[in-house]
Amino acid sequence: SFVELATLRSCATSGESANVDQGFRVIRTLKPLKIARMLRTLKFSRIAGIFSSVGDYLRLPPFLIRAIKILLFIGLLVHASSCCFWLVKELSNSDEQMARFLRLQKLTPSSSLLDKYVVAFYFVNTVFCTIGFGDVFAINSAERAFCVCL
Repeated sequence: SFVELATLRSCATSGESANVDQGFRVIRTLKPLKIARMLRTLKFSRIAGIFSSVGDYLRLPPFLIRAIKILLFIGLLVHASSCCFWLVKELSNSDEQMARFLRLQKLTPSSSLLDKYVVAFYFVNTVFCTIGFGDVFAINSAERAFCVCL
C-alpha cells in the first residue's frame, strides 16, 4: 500500500532500517480495517431492501424475515471463521504437522478442499457452541490465539 511505500522510502533515506520491521507490523495489523471499508461498498441497505421486497411479495411476517436474516448472518460468520481458521492452520504449521493433523482427521494432503472445509466448519461450530469435543483442537499458539478471537 501507499503507507508501506512511504515508510520504506523514508527509512531508506534516513538509514533507520531497524524500525522498518516494527513499522510494517503496525501497518499490517491495520490492514484488516480495509475489510470494513469494503463492506460499506457492498451497500447492505440494498440487501435489506431486497429482503423487505421479497417479504412483502410473499406476505411473510416480519419476525420470519428477521429470523432468515439472522440465520444468513450466522451462516456467513461461520463460513468466514472456518476459512480463516484453515488459513491460520495452513500458515502456522509445517507440512509434516499438517499431514499428521490430516491423518488424525482420516484425510490425506491430497484430500478435496471440501473435506478440509468440513473439518474447519465442524471445529468452528464446536467452538461457537462451546461444546469442544476435543477431536479437533488448536495445536500451536497462532491457532489458539485465533480461537480466543472467535
